[in-house]
Amino acid sequence: MTINQMGEGSAVTLTINIQGETITIDSVVVQKYQEPYRDTFCIGVEPIQKEGKIVAIGRSRVAVSVTNTDDHREYKFTIAFHGMNKDRTQLLLFSADDIPPVNHRLNYRVPCNYHIVVQIGNNKKAVEGYLHDISLSGIGMVFVTGEFKSIKEGDEVSASIFDNYEHVYKVNGHLVRVIEEFAENRTLIGMQFDETPRAVAGLVAGLQRRELRLRKKVEEKKQGSGNGH
Repeated sequence: MTINQMGEGSAVTLTINIQGETITIDSVVVQKYQEPYRDTFCIGVEPIQKEGKIVAIGRSRVAVSVTNTDDHREYKFTIAFHGMNKDRTQLLLFSADDIPPVNHRLNYRVPCNYHIVVQIGNNKKAVEGYLHDISLSGIGMVFVTGEFKSIKEGDEVSASIFDNYEHVYKVNGHLVRVIEEFAENRTLIGMQFDETPRAVAGLVAGLQRRELRLRKKVEEKKQGSGNGH
């Protein structure tokens, strides 16, 4: 796929090399441009900001990972050149690449502890708990044991997920597992999505990238310790 085939709302991670230092920044696709320019294709993403001001990245080298909302797969592009649009509301990224998706597991689960409010089956009461993990196909949730009555696999589930920035993600699906002895006085409940909303796909992609970066840092630290550094 070419970069302008990435769906609007797709999660973007920019890797930028500035004066020998590599930094990563999360953004999102806000517009895709259909007409090629100098044999390259283009997307507009949310600009990089610091303390409310747009940061210019000059001629720094940029690589981009995009998790496409249309197929939930990750694509990595090398950026030929970049710049701001006329009203400086978008960072424009140009690439000539036509690439296959990165071969990551589609349903890679990520641990998290976001607040969640859920209704299951015939239980009319909305029950509060927290997320145990999330993937593109579903979530694991933890509640105080006994909060739900007579639930079973296949029951319809509706849930609202609240992240640390007070964003709300609403999902619907069905119950796929119940582990009543998950922890002391805690029950783990698994839900599979009927359909993954775009906003949730973006949330999962961001959490997956953060988890992979943390794992990479831990591995690099272990290797450094093993070498006596």
